[in-house]
Amino acid sequence: QSSSGVAGTYRVVGVGGDTANATAAVTSTTADGGNSTMASDINAGTDLTPIDKMKASSKKYTGKELDDNGDRLITLEAVRKEIWLRNGAIATKNLMKIFSISKKTVQERKDKFQAAIKELCTFKKDPVEGNMLVLKQHYANMG
Repeated sequence: QSSSGVAGTYRVVGVGGDTANATAAVTSTTADGGNSTMASDINAGTDLTPIDKMKASSKKYTGKELDDNGDRLITLEAVRKEIWLRNGAIATKNLMKIFSISKKTVQERKDKFQAAIKELCTFKKDPVEGNMLVLKQHYANMG
């Protein structure tokens, strides 16, 4: 991906052979046509999106969709995948922690999370685990 910055053109490129799993570096094209990699360019007023910044940083890009604040996006597919990864059932408290839902969270985000839960899950009380969310049968198959 390319974007224009103050000092030149920036693009995110993979380092190493496999670009899907490689950490990324930011390469800038200088005025004389040479390329230089600068870690400071990641935060230097470029037009990179938060996901591009994550790819360009030294942290490994995990593929999780983030909003502008760095919180996980609440979509049916994201919530479904998190529950499915835990064998189709998860404690309500743990799922709320994954998606950064607390008392201080904006009401719109809470409502979106609640709507996704109502669509995807049934509520089950477990004597050991507590309140559990279990995927409905037609959402349990990820194939």
